[in-house]
Amino acid sequence: MPHTRYPNLFIVGAPKCGTTALSHYLAGHPQVFMSETAGIKEPYHFASDLGFTHFGPMIYDESAYLRLFDDAPPSARYRGEASAGYLLSRQAISHIVRQCEDPRFIVMLHNPVDLAHSLHNEHVKSFGEFPDFETCWQRQAARLEGRNLPPRFRNGAALQYGDMAKIGAQFERMLGCVDPRHVHVILYDDFSTDTAGTYAAVLDWLGLAHDGRTEFEKLNPSITYQWPRLEHALRKIRTLRRALRLPGGLGIHAWIDRHNKRLMREPLRPPFRRQLCDYFRDDVALLSRLLGRDLSHWLN
Repeated sequence: MPHTRYPNLFIVGAPKCGTTALSHYLAGHPQVFMSETAGIKEPYHFASDLGFTHFGPMIYDESAYLRLFDDAPPSARYRGEASAGYLLSRQAISHIVRQCEDPRFIVMLHNPVDLAHSLHNEHVKSFGEFPDFETCWQRQAARLEGRNLPPRFRNGAALQYGDMAKIGAQFERMLGCVDPRHVHVILYDDFSTDTAGTYAAVLDWLGLAHDGRTEFEKLNPSITYQWPRLEHALRKIRTLRRALRLPGGLGIHAWIDRHNKRLMREPLRPPFRRQLCDYFRDDVALLSRLLGRDLSHWLN
């Protein structure tokens, strides 16, 4: 018997597809309570197979997980969370279906070429990955054997950009254990070009009244750094300062960030982009069939 205190709404991915923004918009609806309101957007409770390496700390403990939803008001028809990597996990979706009562899933998808590039950029920004994506792509097999790993990675599973971005195969696996009527798909192309319309369609699908939202601020934009090592050094200093409870507030780090950040990733070399397109061609064709929508333009 499903535990009735568990959430019933899940934004399941993929990463870097707008999940942070959609979670934030839904958290503002009077009939939706998202776990980010309790301080954690991505608890990853159901995805223990992914480990800590890429997705950060996970809330394994059931009572700690359920406490995220303690403050959900009685008026909330949906209690939700947005652990984007649930789509990648081989166990999360089936665990959710077994444990939760009548769950609904919002699946956010992106061109896998751009997704793989974004995942690499996120690793560079947050985890000290080597900056050149093309080199990292060529090292995937070696990394599975434990070679050529960045310092903060214990194994190469979280650095398999090809597998992580095969959203067609991941979505097909998901449909094997979920009623398609309980799944709402959003393509990042649509979300980025018509955010208001996409959000309204989500509310319609959930059977919720429109909340009058007119502002759709962009959250968690894809940024990179001119000097990644400088950013990693600053993060270590901030972590040490917090651990020692030393005061900050001088604004030096913020000043450096303003000059170090860039909003655009380095473009891929055309031959390398063609290589990625060939790699993902069958997966994009699979997703096109599953969605009944031609996505071949992703590979142009």
